[in-house]
Amino acid sequence: MLIGYVAYDLEIKETPIGTKVVDIFLKIRRSFKNQEGEYTCDIVKVSVWEALADYAVETFSKGSKVILKGRVKPNKVTLSTGATITVNELFADKIINFDDYPFDFDEIDKDENKEMKAE
Repeated sequence: MLIGYVAYDLEIKETPIGTKVVDIFLKIRRSFKNQEGEYTCDIVKVSVWEALADYAVETFSKGSKVILKGRVKPNKVTLSTGATITVNELFADKIINFDDYPFDFDEIDKDENKEMKAE
């Protein structure tokens, strides 16, 4: 489960066979400050498919606070050098509007998020 902010506006795409997909780039604040005393964040790409993709595009935009539940799928990729590596892809199974969530998560503050720097 990941909790963070949508980093960019969402754009739905279709595969050649007509399946809808949207990639959500999620800003996730690290739980510690860097050497300069600032919180930084990581940006994680999560793929959202079909009806959930439609829901995401209709509901969320840049800056939206979301909770994503999903899975990691390892894929083997062959590089131009011929080497094969494993790339972990994230897929969302459920998306929850963080503002509607019934619990209070004070450790994540939207104003602090605006000051985060992606590394």
